[in-house]
Amino acid sequence: MDTLEIGLIGAGGMGKGHAEAVAQLTNARIAAVAEPDEQRGKPLAEQLGVPWYSDYHLLLEDQRITAISIATPPFLHREIAEAAAAAGKHIFCEKPLAPTVADCEAILKAVSQTQAVFFTGQVLRYLSPFVKVREIVTSGGIGQPIGAFIARLSGGRDTSFEVPWRKRLALSGGLLMEVNAHELDLLRCLCGDAVSVYAEMDNFSHPEHDYCDLAFVSIRFQNGAIGSLYSSNTSALGGTNGTIQGSEGAVRYSGWGQRGTIEWKRYDADRPTIIDLSTLKVPHGYVHEFALFVQSVLEKTPPEITALDGLKAVELAEAAYTSGRARQPVIIPIRY
Repeated sequence: MDTLEIGLIGAGGMGKGHAEAVAQLTNARIAAVAEPDEQRGKPLAEQLGVPWYSDYHLLLEDQRITAISIATPPFLHREIAEAAAAAGKHIFCEKPLAPTVADCEAILKAVSQTQAVFFTGQVLRYLSPFVKVREIVTSGGIGQPIGAFIARLSGGRDTSFEVPWRKRLALSGGLLMEVNAHELDLLRCLCGDAVSVYAEMDNFSHPEHDYCDLAFVSIRFQNGAIGSLYSSNTSALGGTNGTIQGSEGAVRYSGWGQRGTIEWKRYDADRPTIIDLSTLKVPHGYVHEFALFVQSVLEKTPPEITALDGLKAVELAEAAYTSGRARQPVIIPIRY
């Protein structure tokens, strides 16, 4: 069996998560680590028994490496992806694809000029309860989706946002990209592409951040459905839940992982079906998405989550920021 040699770029928390996920695969391995911070990069490389590069360009010159995993802060994604595409490497890139639509478009252009596989990491697609909710909706279990509401709130002050680059919209993409790229991607998976966005938002508790910590985002989709995202990292009560209404029924979830429930009811049913999330068997999210990436590379098949998917999540977030500043709806262009 072929083994995919992957170069890991970024050795922070996400990079270590990528390394742990790849270690669970039998047909891939991390073959080198690039990280400018020696105190982070060198120990991880030694742990994996692979070379450490302080400059990712040196990793890209390593002829053993045929694919890379980008696990750096978002503002670095574009330059790394462009360089990797020019070097002929296959690319797995953590979400958000980049902090701006312009950067995302540049990544798409660079990748389109190669035969490389590009996989955007949107791990929540593969976590409970999102796998089951998508299965119910896409199989027609509630008919045609007409409305969707998703809330994701964090309780109190999330210290992970105290890292300097996470305080700046231009570097991280802010709350709506750094966190809610997942929920915006899920809304697209459930309702299709959007035609317009309107948002109200403000910063109530994080004056050191130059972006909102509370947002209500309304989306109109091409199929006529209406969606809404309620996002906050300044709530004393954290959690996540969502409701998707259809022409023939509805499904709602509360919680994720092993804690929470899904309720699903069609109009023609006497009572709802209630599913305890602890009974759902889904593969480990990070391991599964890397397994899909490796499969795409080795079998030369299209990736399940493309660079265009990554761009469209960023596009919704950027439109929401624009709308929130202008207090006006923003039109979303049709992309194929």
